[in-house]
Amino acid sequence: MTVNATTLSAGEALRVLQAGWQAQQSGGLTVSWMLHGRPGVGKTELVQTLARRIGAELYDLRLTTIEPQDLRGLPYYDHAAARTVWYRPEDLPDTDAPAILFLDELTAAASSLQPTVYGLLQERRVGRHRLPPGVMIVAAGNRVEDGALAYDMGSALGDRLIHMIVQADPEDWLRT
Repeated sequence: MTVNATTLSAGEALRVLQAGWQAQQSGGLTVSWMLHGRPGVGKTELVQTLARRIGAELYDLRLTTIEPQDLRGLPYYDHAAARTVWYRPEDLPDTDAPAILFLDELTAAASSLQPTVYGLLQERRVGRHRLPPGVMIVAAGNRVEDGALAYDMGSALGDRLIHMIVQADPEDWLRT
C-alpha cells in the first residue's frame, strides 16, 4: 500500500507530534499517528522523548511479541450476570493522567493482531476497554523497502493513521 506521507527529520516529527498532542488536549483533534522509517532512525527514541516532554506515561507495546488476547484481556465468567466479562489488560492505559500508547513494530505484527489494533486506532477501544481522552496513540514500524521485517500495510489499517516517514538528520542528534 502506498501511503500519503511526508518525510521529516526526527526533530521535525517530534514537533508535529507535540502539536498533535496540544490539539488533542484542547479537544480539537484526536487521531492516531504512524512513524515509518529505517531501523535505527530513532522512532522509538522520538516517542520516548515526546513522553518526557509532555509529562506522559509511556505504554510501550511491541506488537511482534503479543497475541490478540494480550490486548483484549482475560475472560472470566460473571455468575450473577450470566455472561463472560473481560479483565482489562495492564498494557492499556486506564489513567486520567497524560499517557502515550506506543504501538511499536506495527508493520511487523501478525495479521491476526491487526483487527484488534483497528479498534484501538479508530475507536480508541478494544472490546469494552476504552482509552481515556488523555491518551495519545503513536505507532511505528519499518517499511518493506527498508529490508527489515515488515509487511505491506493494508488500507484497513493504513487509513486509520496520519503517516510520517522519519529520516535521520545529524543536526537532530547534535541539538538534543
